[in-house]
Amino acid sequence: MAIDIQSPTDTPEAIADAGAPRVQPPGGEPSKDVLDEARTKAWYRRASKAGAQRLKNADGTSSSLRTTSIERDGTHYLFPTIRELDGELVEMSLEDAEAKAFELNDYLTFASAEEAAAASQLISDSLDGAPSVEEPVAPPVGAPALPPMV
Repeated sequence: MAIDIQSPTDTPEAIADAGAPRVQPPGGEPSKDVLDEARTKAWYRRASKAGAQRLKNADGTSSSLRTTSIERDGTHYLFPTIRELDGELVEMSLEDAEAKAFELNDYLTFASAEEAAAASQLISDSLDGAPSVEEPVAPPVGAPALPPMV
């Protein structure tokens, strides 16, 4: 799905005439097209559930979902780096997250990095304030395990 970012000079009529879904500019309402597409993904549904598990971040905050994007052949792919694997949340390395996303065909596509970033922010904003269960910080998949603290 390609999403066009609406600039202040674009009119709703011009967007409708182009037949393209749109991401609203900062301060606008979230695009239902982006959120509807995100809701088809298991990673979004898991993160948006009441009581969703969260990873505790090093800075004291917590996250139920973190996304990143990459570009391949002019298409920008947005996918999660926090996934539930074997019933536990893990933060995956970029390489592992990318491989898993493509293995599962589990990503959103955009025409530009700016569109992918705007969609990531919309998705994050849609999850803000959702009740959750915090989990301890997990090292990225493939990272060496730290010895237990004594």
